[in-house]
Amino acid sequence: MLSKNNIKGLLVVLFGLSLQLAHAQHEVRLNFSNLIFYEFNAEYEYGFQQNKSISLITGYVYGFPDATQPNRYFFIGPEYRVFVRPKKPASGFYFGFYMRYKNGYYASAFKESGDLVSNPNTSYTVQTPGNMNYEKVAAGISLGLKKVSPIGFTYGFFIGGGVNIKANYVFDGDGSNEDLFTPESYRYSYIPSQWDSDYWDLRFGIMIGFRF
Repeated sequence: MLSKNNIKGLLVVLFGLSLQLAHAQHEVRLNFSNLIFYEFNAEYEYGFQQNKSISLITGYVYGFPDATQPNRYFFIGPEYRVFVRPKKPASGFYFGFYMRYKNGYYASAFKESGDLVSNPNTSYTVQTPGNMNYEKVAAGISLGLKKVSPIGFTYGFFIGGGVNIKANYVFDGDGSNEDLFTPESYRYSYIPSQWDSDYWDLRFGIMIGFRF
């Protein structure tokens, strides 16, 4: 059982934490500009100092409806922000450091080519359609501007970029046709998506939200 001193100490810690949360800046925002790019992106930001905050960013990209290879993925991650000489807590120009995890897929194909076993003098190519599933972990930096109205309405923009420090791709389709080709001539590749990069990670948008 907890002693009286331990209980008192716990109550002091909880009271101090409640005061900190009461004076902290809490915000929720929506990236409304990227809705036209078929992306839902929202975030929660916790301003724990006058010029520092941490955010949870999340969203889902569901791809252009008329794209031949729509790239669809879910993402989530943290972002640490430092504001430059803010006039209000967690406002004005800022730079940030972020990470985000992405899980998604795009329409692809498994392309095989070579000389046929049945006729070595004939070159042949076959494509097997399927989905390319992937998981990525990206890290990068961002720059942005955020304004806060007297009633707590927030608005601003940001742009960011980084690299994938991890990117795993797994093709989901029918089996290989390798046995159709002579071993010395057999070649294969996967059809990439113009909307996907296994190296770069880019972010941008115009945000609106509310501080409470």
